[in-house]
Amino acid sequence: DSYQIIRYQSKDFPDMWEREKVLVEQIAAVDTTVLSHDDRDIELITYLWESYNKGELQIIRVKDHEQSILSKIGDPQGRKRPAGKICRIGNDNYRPSQLCTRRYGEAVIFNKIEKLTDYEESEYKTVFAGDICLDRPAKITGLHTYNESENWEVIDVEMIGFSLLRIFGLIPRIYHHF
Repeated sequence: DSYQIIRYQSKDFPDMWEREKVLVEQIAAVDTTVLSHDDRDIELITYLWESYNKGELQIIRVKDHEQSILSKIGDPQGRKRPAGKICRIGNDNYRPSQLCTRRYGEAVIFNKIEKLTDYEESEYKTVFAGDICLDRPAKITGLHTYNESENWEVIDVEMIGFSLLRIFGLIPRIYHHF
């Protein structure tokens, strides 16, 4: 499954997923996001990771088993790696990206999509770990992903602090390695 972008379908959310289709072959992509889709035409935003904080953002169209690159945006400063699905606020679309200039998970940048054709975006707002408040004693040290829906807002964070739930959550992963 390496070097592929694969679409999965949920059979029993959130626990059971089934591999549905390979969308793109021979690509070293990370953090792929669906930009738009209909039954036969899918546009993806993906990131080709080159080194620690450098890569290339690509917009790829997949149509009838053919793929074409619509746009390429270089990322020499570690600011373009996708960090969640496209958010719509009013008439505007925003693409979250990861700020990774000094370290991984430094912040999440919300980029306003200016043009879909010949893709263009501009940085709108940056949310740092210190901007997030919790209702318990723990320090957030990093942000990785932002997603939202009609009823939910989900932020993937890194925290410092003891958590019994975190320890129990590691047991299945640790056990799997034995």
